[in-house]
Amino acid sequence: AYAYGGSTYKASGAPTGADFKVCHKVIYNALNHDQACTHMKCTFGGIWNGGGGDGQKKLFVASFFFDRAAEVTISSQSFIFKTEKLLSHLRCMLELEHTYSRMPMTGFIGISYMCDVPFQAGFVDPSAAVAKVKPEDFKKAAKKACGTNYENAGKMYPDVDKTQLPYLCMDLAYQYSLLTDGFDLSPMQEITLVKQVKYKNSLVEAAWPL
Repeated sequence: AYAYGGSTYKASGAPTGADFKVCHKVIYNALNHDQACTHMKCTFGGIWNGGGGDGQKKLFVASFFFDRAAEVTISSQSFIFKTEKLLSHLRCMLELEHTYSRMPMTGFIGISYMCDVPFQAGFVDPSAAVAKVKPEDFKKAAKKACGTNYENAGKMYPDVDKTQLPYLCMDLAYQYSLLTDGFDLSPMQEITLVKQVKYKNSLVEAAWPL
């Protein structure tokens, strides 16, 4: 069972265990990547990508990534600001820079879920506010997590909450698919995960209101 938002959902794994390719296929289909696009350019699900232009040189997208990366241990370049080891969810910012909808993206910064998972997965430094990674890092982490049985997962990923261990393979596969299939990033595109952003002489955390 999976509990979320006060509700409980039926959930069970395959008898043969987790499989990255299977997870990726399910997520790809869930994104409706191949749905007809009635706009100039779409991301996934037939949704307009925003159209590009100067107003979209810096897009801020709320979703969860930093913490999982640090919890599954993949080396990456962490830099700039030192901060506390653990920060709460919904704290990481995903910034996307590009000149127009048909032009390649040049920068990407991730917030909250995008930041939580890399921290928990261990491929970003939890003591840094900023980390450089690539979508390919999420794929490698997903394959490793998917190939780990539940009995060993707790030892391999001590920073992941026990209630989240069964979903680690799915989380990482989702993040990889969202970046590459959903937002059409190259697996080798360098992206920036951020827990805090520098504003004047201070580090501030970003959150989005519901």
